[in-house]
Amino acid sequence: MIKKIIFSLAFIGTIHFAFAQTNQQKADSLAAVAQQVKIDSLAAVAQIQSETNTAVNQYAVLGVQDSTKKDSITKPEIYKATYRSIFMGYGFVAGKSDSVGDAINYGKSTDFIIGYRFKKDLCSFDAIGYDVDYHVTYNNLKQDSAKLLPNNIQHTTEKMNFNNFELALYNRFQIGNSAHSLGRYLDIGAYGDWTFSVVHKTTDKHSVANAAGASVTYTQDEGLVFVNPFNYGVLARIGFNNWLIYGNYRLSKEFKTGYIFPELPRITVGIQREIFGIRKQKK
Repeated sequence: MIKKIIFSLAFIGTIHFAFAQTNQQKADSLAAVAQQVKIDSLAAVAQIQSETNTAVNQYAVLGVQDSTKKDSITKPEIYKATYRSIFMGYGFVAGKSDSVGDAINYGKSTDFIIGYRFKKDLCSFDAIGYDVDYHVTYNNLKQDSAKLLPNNIQHTTEKMNFNNFELALYNRFQIGNSAHSLGRYLDIGAYGDWTFSVVHKTTDKHSVANAAGASVTYTQDEGLVFVNPFNYGVLARIGFNNWLIYGNYRLSKEFKTGYIFPELPRITVGIQREIFGIRKQKK
């Protein structure tokens, strides 16, 4: 009887110990699983946070770049551009004649220009360019006893109109050039003219009708043989965006050697306006 009791107690103790060992192993396994899940979760959160920060930084950089492109153009783009435009100008003949014999009526002697202009930026403050234009200078000759050009005959009005094709080369010193305007600048250059036509016009009003029964007589002379077909000079311009104040000084002689005519005034000054301008950035 006592042996049976002892055997039973030993059997129950063995069973209890086995169950205890099993439960401890299960607890240890669950703890290990929980620890691994915790580690994996923390790693996932760190990865998500890193990716989020990267995306935010990229968005911020793109936002700055887009803002830069929208508001202004970077300096390399601004100062690596070409510019083309059509321009028109109107001015006056100025300066003194070489002699009183060919004096003009100032204010009535004018200069008209229309042409094409090209400019290429070299850097932020310097550019080069050229103009190709047509311009005509109207010299309104004064009528007095000292008149010599083209003769000493006096008329009610008398004009000599010089029609020219011109090529000008210039260097531009730029101040405040921006992406949306030409800024302020100074042009210094030289020009060459081909005078393809000179027209001499006179008007005579008669108090008594002439032999043809007319009260007004108009004459027009062309193909004047004493005019040089080519001339040249220097130029200067001050610009404010699309508006320019220009001045030209002729260095060559207007009339051929061998003729007694003194030179007409060598200076023309006026205002120019650029229209239909196109800026092209260097890619």
